[in-house]
Amino acid sequence: MMRCLRLLRVLPGSVPARRQSTIAGLSFEEHREAFRHKSTWELVRALAVLRLCAVQPLVDNSLQLMRGLERVGGETCLRLLLKRTLYAQFVGGETPDELRECMHKVTNAGMRCMLAATMEEDIGEKGCEAVYRENCRRILGAIDMSAGSPPSPMIQLKLSGLLPARLLVQVGDCYLATDCRQRVVEALGEGLAGKSVQMGPFEKTLTKDDQDALSRAVGRLRSICQAAHQKGVRVLVDAEFTYLNEGLSALALGAAAAFNSSIPVVWNTYQCYLKEADSRVRIELELLMERLGVCFGGKMVRGAYMLQERQRAQRLGLPDPICESYEATSENYDRVMSFLLDRVGPRCQFIAATHNERSIRLIIQRMEAENLDRRFVSFGQLYGMCEQISKPLAECEFSVYKSVPYGTLREVLPYLARRAVENKSVLEGARKEQSLLVKELRTRLRPFGCP
Repeated sequence: MMRCLRLLRVLPGSVPARRQSTIAGLSFEEHREAFRHKSTWELVRALAVLRLCAVQPLVDNSLQLMRGLERVGGETCLRLLLKRTLYAQFVGGETPDELRECMHKVTNAGMRCMLAATMEEDIGEKGCEAVYRENCRRILGAIDMSAGSPPSPMIQLKLSGLLPARLLVQVGDCYLATDCRQRVVEALGEGLAGKSVQMGPFEKTLTKDDQDALSRAVGRLRSICQAAHQKGVRVLVDAEFTYLNEGLSALALGAAAAFNSSIPVVWNTYQCYLKEADSRVRIELELLMERLGVCFGGKMVRGAYMLQERQRAQRLGLPDPICESYEATSENYDRVMSFLLDRVGPRCQFIAATHNERSIRLIIQRMEAENLDRRFVSFGQLYGMCEQISKPLAECEFSVYKSVPYGTLREVLPYLARRAVENKSVLEGARKEQSLLVKELRTRLRPFGCP
């Protein structure tokens, strides 16, 4: 790979002579540098998985097939076929030791881990307080494990693993119905700051039992945010299905109100394949930074629930919430990035979690043209995908995070199904990654007489 050109610049009030790369030296084409840290077996596995993800009937029915395989052959059969293939490609591990080994490999490659416990609940699924407490314990363990990693460690948090999805929808209904959404955010923020949740905005919608369940969920979220704040870990609240997102946003904004006074500890996630993404970012940033006077942190993704969202909209006769095409999604994504780059700084930070090379180049071009401080902009890709993007960015001294899920094989089946769909849907990037993998394998095997 071409070496990144370096510049020296002095920031007012900061340590001088910080190096910064230029877009001219950034290449996403060099297979040797991209895959240098991968074993040959890992390259073969990655290529096989990507090619399987191009088989549409297999991908479209992947979750049903995996669960059917488990019913017929049991977990032993499922483990035999998936643990060292699809699971190992996209998941960090089941045990703390497996996860530490994965984190060590990512860190040695110059990147950072963003741990993501695979836990979530949909409406109609039967969660219970014991499950939510165990999920909370797992997240606290991830914070402990992340705290010793490179600067500004991050974890991802699925709030649907901490309270019933039904209750999340009800909280979202209150958030939407209240004349001033700020009241709901402040009420939740009070509870997250250690006081009792002010139930005024929820009294007409939630029963006494629901209010008690919300208080317990707020207590779990408070313990997570407190631990993260004390140990310097950022908590990135995941977006999920659209019917859960209003409740997720209300809780994420409440946590930000309680913990983001000096630095952004709690970040919300924005799905830019949703037509509403641009307006949501603007509204929530204004609420946090201007009305509440706290910091804003955001994770910007394209999205991972497109098929389910469109099917739900068709089934219920609702308008399609998803942008009409991948190109329209990219325009939406770049529009949001431009808005945030206008405001980026110590009190407004974001991570561009994308596999799209054009979007990444646009961000870097803007950062360099305006001499923006790269401490406040990070990049993120999924573990097991797009090393040809992640590795060059890390080599050029950008902060690069790999989203590393972890959990048992059974727990991660929905996640694995979404990754298969994502690989299929982003065809151009998948084709390029396959081409680079083939080139690297040929380079390695040529000394053994392979063509």
